[in-house]
Amino acid sequence: MSTPFDFPYISAKQWKNSIQFQLDGEDYATLIKKTTDQVSIKPFYHPDEDFHTLNWKINTQLSLCFPLFFHPERNFSIDASEFNYSQNISWHFSSKLSLIENTFSLPKDIHQQFVFFNKYDENSVISFYKKYSSSNIHLAYDPIYHLAKEGNFYDNYKNDIKLYKTISTQFSKFFSLFIDTTIYAQSGATDVQQIAFSLAHLNEYLTIIPNFEGKIIIKWAIGTDFWVETAKFQAFEYLLQILLAEYSTNCSYEFFTTASNRWTCNINSEWNELALNNALQIAHTINSSFHEIRTANQKSKRDFNENKIAYNRSKKMLDEWSLPTTNTLFTNSLSVQLAEKSWELFKKIERNDGLISQLFKGTIQKSIAEAELKSTEKFLNNNKEYFISFEPIAKEYIQNHTMYFKKILSKNIRKTKIRPIIEKNVWTPFYRNIFYKK
Repeated sequence: MSTPFDFPYISAKQWKNSIQFQLDGEDYATLIKKTTDQVSIKPFYHPDEDFHTLNWKINTQLSLCFPLFFHPERNFSIDASEFNYSQNISWHFSSKLSLIENTFSLPKDIHQQFVFFNKYDENSVISFYKKYSSSNIHLAYDPIYHLAKEGNFYDNYKNDIKLYKTISTQFSKFFSLFIDTTIYAQSGATDVQQIAFSLAHLNEYLTIIPNFEGKIIIKWAIGTDFWVETAKFQAFEYLLQILLAEYSTNCSYEFFTTASNRWTCNINSEWNELALNNALQIAHTINSSFHEIRTANQKSKRDFNENKIAYNRSKKMLDEWSLPTTNTLFTNSLSVQLAEKSWELFKKIERNDGLISQLFKGTIQKSIAEAELKSTEKFLNNNKEYFISFEPIAKEYIQNHTMYFKKILSKNIRKTKIRPIIEKNVWTPFYRNIFYKK
């Protein structure tokens, strides 16, 4: 029995001939666009020539994570009952671990907890693992991320790596190998660079502890383009499995995702809400285990309440959404191309002594800076009309928050071992143009 959807089969060649006829003499190849990574975007996809797949995994296990920020200057308190409603918590301390280890204790009734500090030292890290000998508490100790972001190790390479080896063996039953790859996305790296640098980042630790058989937790920043972000993640996970197979390890892995702050706007809340919702939908689609919901780095009760509202809204949306279609010819084509190009760049990094060596040479920083400049210019050019209409609102907001914008627009000059990778927001040139306008 036929249905309205029983369309006749049309080959790829027939489609191309029809398109070529419509082009009236123009070359069909002119319709194929290239991304910054030279990934081809075709005008149409057909199973005759585009049947690629990287074994896409449907995510049905995503859990939301509520962030709590603790600052030395924090002037409000949070009652324990205010965060017990959340299944997972990420703790962000803008201080050294040693400063709070005797004055603060993590609650025991939270499902999963992720703990971030600005600074670690050997004694406090070991004390932490002795105090919290639990597989549901994960300390985000990542010296390579700290080197890339701050330009320095916590102590020095030798001592940081020695500590890494110590905690991975002495506390092997509940140690999680945590790597934070968000710095690459949030500094403006291309999709291929993000994948390759993240693989090289993990590989540095796998060479240190090649027989690791615990859990790997990868923090991953999500952008705003649904199709590109899902394809990029699919390519990364595919290559991750290849890399782990090279070490013949039995370790498992999970992803801890968060919305990239590269695309957020400090002025337009509607823009931010759209970016957060896009990131949530992507996290719901890709193979993410935990997704952090946050809108502000809580320095006040108001910021805390904003995050709480965002969390509850996201939880409601997550319950209502159905999984979107992802296994398309377009997405699979992007994934295959990104995987091929990323693997080549990863191998190039390894041939040149790995990520840390390339960071000290400045190669990674230079390539990201070049990519960031092109990406920001494209964003500004594509939104010129919007900026013209939005400028009066932005001008008034910036004038009323002068100290804040002076802080985010000023350079943080400090002495470092290497040139740090700087997180850069695409809106910054727009802010700067208004702030310094005579």
